[in-house]
Order: sequence, then structure tokens, then C-alpha cells
Amino acid sequence: MPPNDDAYRNPANYQMDISLMKNFRIRESSYVQFRAEAQNAFNIRGFGPHNSQIGAVNYGLITAAGNQPRQIQLSLRINFQRTTSVAKSS
Repeated sequence: MPPNDDAYRNPANYQMDISLMKNFRIRESSYVQFRAEAQNAFNIRGFGPHNSQIGAVNYGLITAAGNQPRQIQLSLRINFQRTTSVAKSS
């Protein structure tokens, strides 16, 4: 009998994640950062593991999805940078 390691027999799982970021300067010492992140950006369907329980009605069938659906997250961050001034000594 072949080894009972389903990782060798299950279909491959592909997923493409993308992250974009852009900084917009507000003033000399502060900026706003916009981020867009997408998990499974191209919504690639992945198949889950097959049923490997011998004697089951669904034996050998894939009955679940392997990937999560596309998720998009947008965020906006304001960053204030402190400027330090050096005092002159006399």
C-alpha cells in the first residue's frame, strides 16, 4: 500500500498576494501613507484535500475549496516626524 501522506496526492494550492503603498507629504515633517493590500488578489480557485477515508461515500472526492476568497484591505496612516533642534552653546 502507498504511504498515507495526503500532502503528496492533494492538488497544488496557488495564491497571489499584493501590497501597494504610496506616501503623500503634507508638510515638511509629516506625511500620509496610503496602503492597499489584497490576499488572493486574482481570486484563483484552489481545491481542498480529497476525502481519503476508505469506505466513505465521498471517497476520493474533493468537496471543499482550498483557498480563501479575495480579501482587500485599505488603510490610511498619518505620520508625524519630530524635528529636533540643536541649541547653540556660547
